Formats: sequence, structure tokens, C-alpha cells
Amino acid sequence: MSDRLDWTSILKHAAMTPAPPQARLEVSASKPPGPGRATTVGARGWAASSGHQEPTHPTPTSGRAGWRASGYDVDLVEAVFAVGGGLPVAELAVPGDPVTARAAAAALWMARLWGDRQGYACLCVGDGGHPGPNGRYEFRRFTQHFHRWPTDRHRLLTQAIAAAPHADIYVAVLLRATASRRAGTALPGRVAWADVDGPWTTERALALARLADRPVWQVASGAGRHVYLPLEHLEPPGRLEAWNRRLGALLAADAGWSETKLLRLPGTFNHKPRAAGGGRAVPVGWLW
Repeated sequence: MSDRLDWTSILKHAAMTPAPPQARLEVSASKPPGPGRATTVGARGWAASSGHQEPTHPTPTSGRAGWRASGYDVDLVEAVFAVGGGLPVAELAVPGDPVTARAAAAALWMARLWGDRQGYACLCVGDGGHPGPNGRYEFRRFTQHFHRWPTDRHRLLTQAIAAAPHADIYVAVLLRATASRRAGTALPGRVAWADVDGPWTTERALALARLADRPVWQVASGAGRHVYLPLEHLEPPGRLEAWNRRLGALLAADAGWSETKLLRLPGTFNHKPRAAGGGRAVPVGWLW
């Protein structure tokens, strides 16, 4: 499925929709750690955690100045942030402007998964992807970056879109209470997920059809699908993990049910085929 957005109508809708307040997240018991070290990845894959690094990108403003700073049309992407969570589209298209199209796809993911709830968003950048000695995909450098959400949403998005052509981009599915991705720091969410590797088989399609009475979002990850199931209420991380296990069992998915889970961000690229030699990076994008 693929719809073409009427950006003029969306901008008018956004203008009539009250923007979420510029949240100021107060964290009483802790503060973000100081600048950290890049994580070097060895034969066992990436390390469990890496240091916190403040991004250096300025927050884009609207108009020409914002476009220059971000590389994408800030006004159009801000419209997606404003009303994107409810947009009935399967794939965002901005003819003639692929960077803005990728930014809009990423913004739609953030709007759907996080909305205007407050927290820390965790963005991970994997540079130098290559097959390791054991055949696993590894990185020469893997770093975590934390941004206050939703206040610093454009700073986050600018960093992700700028790095995507040369690096693999991941995001923590759940917002965090502090600038940490350790277990126990996740905030509640209202979307369950499953990381489905490999081909989309008839069995998986039939299994997903059992959820036909519920909206389901799907992202092509470059090596499979990420399936998202919106829930009726905000759920604590423990209950979300239970939902994830059930959804994963239904679809024979990877064991990516944990509150610390990272998934690829739509609008970026899966560089595994290129790293393996002879292939090209595969876009990560919405299916519906």
C-alpha cells in the first residue's frame, strides 16, 4: 500500500491542532552521565552499553534556516509530528525531496510510538558495520545518544537522518526515565512489538490475520519486518514485555521482547548487504 500525502492539507490540519507543550523533563534522582567513550565492538558483537554523548546538531528552526540546519523541510516534518500519529498512510512520499521523505518516515515512527509523552529518547549509531569472525554483524564503533523528548525531537531527527547514509541507526522502542538504556529505566508505552527476521511466510501472514480487528503497523527492516501492535492503554514495561512475548510467539519472531530493545528507524538504511560485499544498503521503511 502507498498513499501520497497532500502536504498542504496536512499543514492546514497541523495549524489547527494545538502543538504539544515544550516539555521540560524534571529528573530528581539522577542526571545524565558526562560525555562517554565510543564503544568498540569485538567478536561477540556490540558491548552492553556505551557512553552518553550530547549531540552537536542545533535544533532546526522553521523556514530556510531550519532547512539548511537539518537537511530536510522542517515545516513538513513538524506537521507529521503534530498529526502524524493518526495519519492513515502506509508510506510517506515527498516527490523530489528524498531526504525530507526519509525524515517524515522517521517522524511518523516517533509520533506513533512516543506521541507527546515526556522522557529520554535513545538513538544508537553503528559505524563500520562488518561481518565478524562468528558471522554476526558487528560494528567498529557503536554509540548511544540521549535526547529529551519531545523538546529535542528535531535534534534527534537531524542526527539520525544525517548519519543514516553511512551508519546503521537504531532507536530504543521505549522512552527512558533517565539517560540510560539499562533494564529498569524504561517508561510505560502503548505499543507492543515483534522483531520478525527472515521471509514473511504464509504462516506468519495467516497468524497476523488473527489480529485483523486491531490496527497493526509494519516496517520493512531490510532483513525482515518489525510488527507493532497499538494497545488501548499505556502499559508499564513489564506488561509490555508480556505482550511482546505473546506477539513474538504468534509470529515466530526473534526474542526481542525486552524493555531495552533497539529497532531500526524507518527512513534509514540497513547496511548489512553492502557490508557483506556485492550488495547495496536496503531502505528501512513503512509497509503500512
